[in-house]
Amino acid sequence: MKIITPVDGTRFKFKETLLAVLEGAGCGAVTIAEMRRRLRIADIVEASNGVLKLRDADYQMLKTLFEKHQFGISHKELVDIADAVDQATDGDTVN
Repeated sequence: MKIITPVDGTRFKFKETLLAVLEGAGCGAVTIAEMRRRLRIADIVEASNGVLKLRDADYQMLKTLFEKHQFGISHKELVDIADAVDQATDGDTVN
């Protein structure tokens, strides 16, 4: 399991940014199977309160999507959120 400590800026909020990446097709077309995975991860993101805990495979998918997502803007707060995702720590198993 990976644990991500959220960072919020004044313009870009952690949860909303991750949800936008998960719900968007900023890195290409999306199959139904991938859509299901993204929506499952989005549910976890939405339900999180404080730190975000993801299974390793879900974390890897989120990280890959975030790295490949093509944003329409360059902003330090987006880089800060990307860094928070990159700096996830190992944690206990998901309950």
